[in-house]
Amino acid sequence: MAARPRKLEVSFRTQEDFEHEYWANITNGGIFVESDAPVSVRDRVSVHIKLVFINKGIRLDGEVVHVVGAELAATGATPGAAVQFEAAATELRAAFEPVLAAMAERADAGEDGVRPVAPEPKQDERRAAPRSRARVRARVHCPGCEVIEGRTRDLSITGVLVSIGNAPPIEIGEPVRVWIANPETGVEREILGKIARHVKGEGDVVRAIGVQFYVRDSEQKAVEQFLRDLRATEHSRHLGGIQGEISELGLVNLVQTFGLAAREGTLDVMRGAEEGFVAFENGCVRIASLGGTRGVKALARMLSWTDGHFEFHARIDPALPQGEPIPLEGALLEAMRLMDESAGVDRASFPPDALLDVDVEARSRAGELSKLDYAVLDLAVTGMNLQRILDVVPETDDEIFLALNRLSDLGILSIRPA
Repeated sequence: MAARPRKLEVSFRTQEDFEHEYWANITNGGIFVESDAPVSVRDRVSVHIKLVFINKGIRLDGEVVHVVGAELAATGATPGAAVQFEAAATELRAAFEPVLAAMAERADAGEDGVRPVAPEPKQDERRAAPRSRARVRARVHCPGCEVIEGRTRDLSITGVLVSIGNAPPIEIGEPVRVWIANPETGVEREILGKIARHVKGEGDVVRAIGVQFYVRDSEQKAVEQFLRDLRATEHSRHLGGIQGEISELGLVNLVQTFGLAAREGTLDVMRGAEEGFVAFENGCVRIASLGGTRGVKALARMLSWTDGHFEFHARIDPALPQGEPIPLEGALLEAMRLMDESAGVDRASFPPDALLDVDVEARSRAGELSKLDYAVLDLAVTGMNLQRILDVVPETDDEIFLALNRLSDLGILSIRPA
């Protein structure tokens, strides 16, 4: 005989709290339950939702997809379990119809402090294909281009936004093929499309490309089902994650706290068009990545941020590149050393979006240069702007700026006139 599902309870004392949870998570098939109950991922549970403000309740069965342990409470996290419901979306809506009707009756009666739950927008009023966050591996290819290995930022039935690291962006309007993988099932799907937009970050460098899908009629249903399944998988991952503003605690504290408190996890940080990641495992930094920059250099850049948004999930994101682990304290000390050294380096002479000219005659007269000098000059000749050079060259940003100033003093390098 199968074991009876463990009972979890969640109460909503006000209609406003319930409305937020209903439209944000329940209609998407899941809920986060604050609880100290000893549950594990894949456990079957019975969630009892108590609506105190109308004295009603609903019971829904589901599966635990993520657990936030008590050890993360110091970061502001709420211990509990993220549950994905077994019922389909249509069944969920049917289950809550009596609740919505009771709320509407109270609103019609004019009771103080009660307002009707927001109705679902009509089809002609809503965005044709609302996007949701999705962080999975993707490959983008166009005729005559190298395959771009990237990671999705958001996804809808009609398109996807893909972070591209240091890869040269594909021109807007170009036809492409996109391969997207579902990390839960391992299924990968090829979808045709075209480049619809570029998302630019510091130095006017393209950090992500937007793809508009074109789906053959014969594949429409299969592709839409694949994308729905993928969005459901990502919604399950998102439930129970810890998120907030970087300014509240600072990235140094966030990296240190998550790295020590969780056996493993991924910290996702976002500021404007820039997006970075730090993956932790057993007290080590497994990977630090920002744009196309990796390692301590990327970590130092992120630690300098004073604003932006963060999300943490207690698992290593399989869509991230792999790297050699670095002890957490050592990585932080080295990154902070790089930040301290940057105070004495002149960066003002070279804006991030600057294109650089190389004086060939001055270069020949200068004699022997360092390997870093040659690397900077070779990339400048290709037409890369400074931000791209900073991303591509493995040496620290400060070492590169020192080389730029040295080459400028020798008359070899100058900013190209606008």
